[in-house]
Order: sequence, then C-alpha cells, then structure tokens
Amino acid sequence: MNELDTVLRSMTFEFFGTGKHKIEIDELFNTDDAVFLDVRALPEIESLVFGLEHHIEVLHIPTHEIPDRCNEIPRGKTIGIFCSHGTRAAIVYAYLRSRGYDKVRI
Repeated sequence: MNELDTVLRSMTFEFFGTGKHKIEIDELFNTDDAVFLDVRALPEIESLVFGLEHHIEVLHIPTHEIPDRCNEIPRGKTIGIFCSHGTRAAIVYAYLRSRGYDKVRI
C-alpha cells in the first residue's frame, strides 16, 4: 500500500463532514508560520492578484509544477491551498498529504 492509498482511505464521510480539510482565510492569517499556497495557473494569477504578502507568506506554484517544486513548500508550517474552484486545491491537498505534509488545508 502506498501513501496516497493511506491518505484516500482516511478521507471518509466523517472526515469531510467535520471540515478537517478546510481552513478559513482569517484563521490562516492568525496561524503562526502559515503559508498561502496559490496553485492557479500563471494567467489566472496575473488576472487576479490578492496582495496577501503583507499578511502571510505566499507561494505561487501552479498545480502541474507541484511535483517538481514540492521542496519549496515548508513542511513545518500550516499550508492553506487555494485555487479558483477548489478542484486543483483538493488534488494538491491529497498529493501533499501523501508526501507527508500533515498541516495542509484547503
């Protein structure tokens, strides 16, 4: 059994029902050592800039670059993953969890 299998098996109805995979932006802002991980594509980032850098550390790594740039994502911090609709954030969430990141949220 690989790590992705383990992560997916933990994502039960109860897990999603309790919202343990999510974090509100104000809670992320108030979390010590938090990172806002924007996984949108570059054209999306250029069309809508949030300007969060003065509140929190921000990383812009498009979904398709995550496997090659995973080392840029700090392991000891709470990672709040964002995309436009939540689909890519969910994929990156499962990927990071399978790579041993336990403080990731959508």
